[in-house]
Amino acid sequence: MELGRIPLSYCWVLLIIFNEGIRFTECHLFTSYNIDVERLANVISKVDLDVLLNGYISMNNIDHLKSYLGEYNKIRREIIESDVNKFLANPINEYLLIGRLAEWETIHQLIINLDSQNVSFVNNSIHERNNRDNLFLNVLSAKKLLPTNDDTAKAALGLLRLQTTYRVDTLDMAEGKIVSSGLNIYSSSPLTAQDCWLLGQQSYMIGQYDYAISWLKESLQRYHKEGHKTVKLEQILQYYVFASYKQELTQQLLQLMAPRGQTELRNIFDLSESQRAYTQTSTGQEDHNEDYSALCRGENLVENHVEDQLYCSYTFGNLGGALMRFQPIKKELVSRNPYIVWFLDVISDQDIDSVKNIAYPKMGQVLTINALNEERFQSQRRVGETTLLMDKNYSILRRIARQMEDITGYVLSEASNILSYGVGGHFSPHCDYIGTKTGNDLATLIFYLNEVEIGGSTVFPIAKKRVKPVKGSAAFWYNLNPNNGEEIPSTLHASCPILSGYKWVMVKSINSLEQRPEANVFN
Repeated sequence: MELGRIPLSYCWVLLIIFNEGIRFTECHLFTSYNIDVERLANVISKVDLDVLLNGYISMNNIDHLKSYLGEYNKIRREIIESDVNKFLANPINEYLLIGRLAEWETIHQLIINLDSQNVSFVNNSIHERNNRDNLFLNVLSAKKLLPTNDDTAKAALGLLRLQTTYRVDTLDMAEGKIVSSGLNIYSSSPLTAQDCWLLGQQSYMIGQYDYAISWLKESLQRYHKEGHKTVKLEQILQYYVFASYKQELTQQLLQLMAPRGQTELRNIFDLSESQRAYTQTSTGQEDHNEDYSALCRGENLVENHVEDQLYCSYTFGNLGGALMRFQPIKKELVSRNPYIVWFLDVISDQDIDSVKNIAYPKMGQVLTINALNEERFQSQRRVGETTLLMDKNYSILRRIARQMEDITGYVLSEASNILSYGVGGHFSPHCDYIGTKTGNDLATLIFYLNEVEIGGSTVFPIAKKRVKPVKGSAAFWYNLNPNNGEEIPSTLHASCPILSGYKWVMVKSINSLEQRPEANVFN
């Protein structure tokens, strides 16, 4: 293709997309579904699709192109008028950004079909049209940078996770508002009927039938108000009936139908149930119990007289290190049973920056270990980015480990697991005492490497306790009884979804096979 024959505006668009595809900034924001939304937002802010699509729209009056361009321009205008970080502070904007860019391949295919029917811009030569098509194809050849429909579905699940955990109102979310837990932000781009339908469908698939009904009702209302329909009425009604049936709201409908109709309707329900079960398995979504959600919202579930028995103190360590005698560490007893303590100011800002700089280039999708065969697999129960660093390779990690060994009296594992969570990122309730051939995790130590705007606490639903992600602090708890090695089920814990901001943590395990007999953090 001869670049000299491509209109300048197209060359500019191509340059921006490829440039954004290979250029990294110092701090990119990743969603809970591993999409670099900061880079995508920068692309949208610089790519004016009016140049590319208005010619087709003016010639053919195609509603789909009109609708897409309108939604795209709403997002683009909001990014330009505010800034990328402010735009991405709203989880709804992240969903819209991913959803609109995921539609790009469909739009491109529509343009190809129009050109195959000899539909083109006014006064465009065939040669220019071919060059334009080549441009689109070149852009799409880098579509690994663009989200897919599967990413949009995951983004919808991320929004639902935030809604169910933080009790965000359906109508507010549909209007682009997040009002919960001290957050009050707005998007200038409300959701379409299709967006609400997808949220309703995904709610149904994970068994959240009340939310499914509320989203499908909202989808139906927006459907009747839309000029260009973004979703088919049959799609809305299908899942509305499914969800209503699960709530036993459509038994009268079955009774009124003829026997053959009842059989067909039940077959539809059975098919949908199998689809729902498959989706639950593949996405790893579970119903959040109320204590987990309440703790994430910051509610206090422990009676005051129990809280009064907890205290703050200074610890001088267990190994008699000289530094600890002059710089004792602040320690807060979070829970007696299970034993959970919170150390403050154990890692400096400078050390945190060093750890992040080492970890960032190595970050990849989170893997979970299978305790039966020790194989690692990708899991949606833990959603974020991670890397595993060996302490022996980095002096900063060895120094941090030595300090924590002085504080706790325990030998820490050689590996440091660094995790980064974006908006919606979370880790579902789990325990850490799953054993492997190399031993069991006697205790867990988690360092908090940044201040999280809203969300991201470590919560213990059975113990009804919460540790806030304060930068420079670390939480410690036993997974096994240090005296007899018995598992402690009340250490069931989770990382709350990020409602606003992002979260970095470093996790160190304390292996039961590597400890000195005298080691004990109670001293």
